[in-house]
Amino acid sequence: MALSGSLGAGVAALKSFSKGLEVIGNNIANSSTVGYKGQRIEYGESFNNILQRSSTAGGASSSASQIGSGVNVVTTQGLFNQGTLTNTGLATDVGISGEGYFRVVDPNDGSTFITRAGNFRVDSLGYLVTQSGLRVQGLTGGTATFIATGTRLGTGEQAPAVVVEPASITDGEINAVLPIVVPIGSGGSGYDADNPPEITIQGDGFGARATADVDPDTGAVIAIKILNGGRGYTSASIIIGKPPGSDIAFSLQEQNLPDTYGDVRISMPDLNVADGIQFNNNTDDALNPGNPFANELLVEHFPGLQSFAVSSTGDVQLLLDNGDYFTVGQVLMTNVADPQALIREGDNLYSGAAVAGITIENGVPGTAGLGTLQQGSLELSNVDMTEEFAELISVQRAFQAGSRIITTADTILQEVINLKR
Repeated sequence: MALSGSLGAGVAALKSFSKGLEVIGNNIANSSTVGYKGQRIEYGESFNNILQRSSTAGGASSSASQIGSGVNVVTTQGLFNQGTLTNTGLATDVGISGEGYFRVVDPNDGSTFITRAGNFRVDSLGYLVTQSGLRVQGLTGGTATFIATGTRLGTGEQAPAVVVEPASITDGEINAVLPIVVPIGSGGSGYDADNPPEITIQGDGFGARATADVDPDTGAVIAIKILNGGRGYTSASIIIGKPPGSDIAFSLQEQNLPDTYGDVRISMPDLNVADGIQFNNNTDDALNPGNPFANELLVEHFPGLQSFAVSSTGDVQLLLDNGDYFTVGQVLMTNVADPQALIREGDNLYSGAAVAGITIENGVPGTAGLGTLQQGSLELSNVDMTEEFAELISVQRAFQAGSRIITTADTILQEVINLKR
């Protein structure tokens, strides 16, 4: 019966617009998701019942007569336009301004994905990773050579730290009257009388301070003088530290830029080894080839890592607390010809880059049409809430209209059934 076609069209409308509501709902739900790209649904008419085909006769054409059978969902299309970049101030946040994606790899099984979400973190091993632990890909292996200059205080062997018990504690204060005599041999050697080692007092009190007397001939600590006995002690220990360095200074001589593709790592390279930081030792220790503590001294006084920076072209640079900086890695990017072929895997990840046609696999940001990177920023969702709610109203009304087709067809069928009465 002809009315069954109306019922079918109404059912098709309800099914199709239900999917439309799902798409809109998903967009609205992800309006605050970092790097999220919205979707829109595309509808198309269903097949047509052809009542009369068009034909030509006598040079004129007759029109075709067709009745459609409803609507269906043709596809859902991703909207890959740029999202707004917002400043976060976090060094591990990296936003993309322009085309391209970060490439990330699961260290457990080697699965590869691409993403626009740059809300990264540095894990316990120093790798730059996504919030779910996937490692950002790029170039690694940057090394540096530093010139070490200056002199070392003291010429003898460095002694290990020793512990000396205080002579007495009176009314909670460490005895400040007599110097504490250090047993022969326990004070080590190699200390400078003009620059004695630091003395640390550990215990259950607070405020005690002390200094050391050094024998100018042997370089050994011979006595400890209490400068302030502190308060609240019932027990305490005095620790003689290692001999300090002096005016040892480090300056960057040269660096080898990263050249190995792999997991981007933001951590200090190993000190004094071939694949890390090397020293050109111009200190006084270098004049004494038999000194076994030269390298240990340099490592001990080498500048610490203060912060890191990711440049607009992806260079990962370590900033040391002496003002030097060098490049240890570089974040690279990927781009595809047909982003509509990408598969959304959740957690802001896409798979199927090969099917989508990789146009740039490991590109430098800011080159070959790729966007640039902005550290301390994140790309927000590109969902426009105004458009989504307007579309929500439109689809809701379309759904209601489709339901009316069904109820109207039902009313007419009821009249047909009542004809026999």
